Amino acid sequence: MAGRPEGYLAGVASDMKGSVLGGLIPGGDNFQSKEEFAALMGKMGEFMDVQKFEPCNWRGIGDDVLFNVNWQFVWKATGATVQTTAVVRKVLRDGLICEKYHMVDVSDVLGSKKTPAEELAAMVKSLVAEGSEMAKAKDIARLEEYWAKYFTADSIFIRPSGNPLDKAGYLGMLSSEDVVVVSDELLSVGDVKVLAGGQAAVFTYTTHSKFVYKGTENDDIAKFSATAEKGPDGWKIVHAHRGTGQKPQ
Repeated sequence: MAGRPEGYLAGVASDMKGSVLGGLIPGGDNFQSKEEFAALMGKMGEFMDVQKFEPCNWRGIGDDVLFNVNWQFVWKATGATVQTTAVVRKVLRDGLICEKYHMVDVSDVLGSKKTPAEELAAMVKSLVAEGSEMAKAKDIARLEEYWAKYFTADSIFIRPSGNPLDKAGYLGMLSSEDVVVVSDELLSVGDVKVLAGGQAAVFTYTTHSKFVYKGTENDDIAKFSATAEKGPDGWKIVHAHRGTGQKPQ
């Protein structure tokens, strides 16, 4: 990042081998020496303009060092700003790096084969299915993981009454013994409008839910409106509003 590759190369073994950005940069999938790695480093600026390089989640196992890199860069071929997380493994010998593997999901860079509408449909289908299971399990720890996977930390959910639920209120509702979920099925995702260069979207989705609330059985077809943003972990809900449930026809 500081533009001083010689400092990094001083810690590299002469017979270093590995793979860095294989499938993106020519020669990156299988270099076999320090010289080939140095040449690869010299090419990176031709393909990408790095804006953030944030190593995290460090683990050491014997001679191996494993970590992630939260990465943001402009991929010059498309002009797109890419946010992705790399998986990195380095092997040390005599204080020098003798192997290095730096891997990212190529589709994050070159573009997903799925359209935003298809990505959102897959996300919401999983959200509804997992939400049903979490509500049945009444496990707060699993509900916390569920929220982190599908919602931003400050996401707000608006009930048909107009009352807003934040994270604590939403998870409290799902974990309450007053709510007994029988089934929850995604029927459709529609009206997708992509904003902010593909980093945000507004859309609707419809579910068929069967549940018991304080002893009263409910069988509802309900439409939701939602706003989502796309980050390194994919799409997450920022705001959602559930319409009043209607009886199936």
